[in-house]
Amino acid sequence: MILPEEVPGSEENHLEALDLAQIEHVVTKVEESMIEYLRVAPSLGLEIVSPDLIDIIDAALCEAEGNPAEKVFSQDEKGFFLFGLYEEIIQQPSNIFETVIKADGKRYYVPLKPALWTACLDRLKTKIQEIEGANPGNCMIQELGNSRKPY
Repeated sequence: MILPEEVPGSEENHLEALDLAQIEHVVTKVEESMIEYLRVAPSLGLEIVSPDLIDIIDAALCEAEGNPAEKVFSQDEKGFFLFGLYEEIIQQPSNIFETVIKADGKRYYVPLKPALWTACLDRLKTKIQEIEGANPGNCMIQELGNSRKPY
């Protein structure tokens, strides 16, 4: 992604310039993390369905926008498991870097900007909703993993 030198107030310009390939890359990384986490659910006797995942993404979106997450996780095994997945997701921005090319022509790896992270969460939520539409009430690992296609 090519960005102008960092200037105050350029966040809106950055959002407009978001590269879809960059969003796809980040969403794929988050999906991989989610799939690894979700693989454990069946062995614990837990069924995680798309509404559970949508709730988690909504809570992560609140967090990304600087608001405390409104989602309250139940105090049972499933709630504990879902809270762990939520924590896994909200920690992703510290593990993924954005690639930018500045005016000097050099490529830099920088922490994800909030606008990019929010766009990625929005795309992930849309993707889960699309899977839900095709497979009502059943968005387990197979559906999420099999949905890899260009956005």
